[in-house]
Amino acid sequence: MVKLINKISEKILSVFLTLGLVFVFCAFGVQMFFVYLEFSGKEEYQRRIINKLDVKFDGRWKDNPENIMYEGPVVSK
Repeated sequence: MVKLINKISEKILSVFLTLGLVFVFCAFGVQMFFVYLEFSGKEEYQRRIINKLDVKFDGRWKDNPENIMYEGPVVSK
């Protein structure tokens, strides 16, 4: 029984560490993509991506239908 619990805990830790490393590598890839855009002179494309992400996820644009926090007009019956 103890061996089974140890095996399960090792597997959970392994999955957690693997997911953490995947997240770090994805974040590093995104960062390198934006560094590439900065140094290749494609600031306009970079700005469009940033603006799209801002409108989508930033709470200051809650009144925009593209925002994830958009609630829409309340219709009274």
